[in-house]
This record gives sequence, structure tokens and C-alpha cells, in this order.
Amino acid sequence: MASQTTADALKQFKAFVREHPEMVQTVREEGKSWKDVFEEWVLFGEDHEIWEDYGIDIRKGEAEETSSSQGESIQHFIEFISRMDPDNVNKHLDQINGALTNIHDIITQIMPQRSHQYISSRPAHMMPQAGQQPPTFKRD
Repeated sequence: MASQTTADALKQFKAFVREHPEMVQTVREEGKSWKDVFEEWVLFGEDHEIWEDYGIDIRKGEAEETSSSQGESIQHFIEFISRMDPDNVNKHLDQINGALTNIHDIITQIMPQRSHQYISSRPAHMMPQAGQQPPTFKRD
């Protein structure tokens, strides 16, 4: 199984090198081994900026891919929306709403207890008195 994936990866790497012949010259000039280049390809993938060191302009391919991939993305999104079941979506939204309501109820139950505990844990001289005004501060 592992040898099969390695063989597939090697085929894909060879295709990558064929697409970018300028890479061959750079590897020869720098004296790198193809094993090291293959390991970098496995680690970083084809779209990493490391390939710019080998003379490959990654951004040029991205610009062409972006325009075609945006159209494909919109098409996939429309297909995804058309396959959605409105009843199923409504069911999931109701479940989420119920969960949020339960969380809100729990927080509401906990918060008054904490504020009550905070007030009762104050010393008596710090408790607000009825009709008492807050202290005023004067400027020097």
C-alpha cells in the first residue's frame, strides 16, 4: 500500500517537473539532489512559495486558476444549494436554536446567584445604604 502511494506521488512529482522545465536547470546549477527536491515537494506541495527559488512563478498560475476557480466555485455553490433539503435545514436550525436557548437559561440561572453572592460577601460597611449618595471627589 505504501509503495503504491509513493509510486503515485513520484508520478505526480514528475508531471510537476515536466510542467516547469526551468526547475531542471536550477536544480543542476545549485547541485541539489532530486531526492531533496522530491522531499520538498512532498512536504510543501506544488503551490508553496519555495518553488520561486527554483524559478517557478507560482502567482502566474494562481491568477489563471483564480478566474476559472471562481466560476467553478459559484457553480459548485449553486449546485450545493439546489441539493439542500429545506426541511432538513429548518430542523437543524431549530436544534441550534434550542441549544442556544438552553445555554441562555443556564447563564440566566447562574448570573443572579453570582451577583447575590457578590453582594452578600461584602463587608457590612461596604453595603449600600438606602438614600446614601456616592462619594464626591474635588479637584485640587
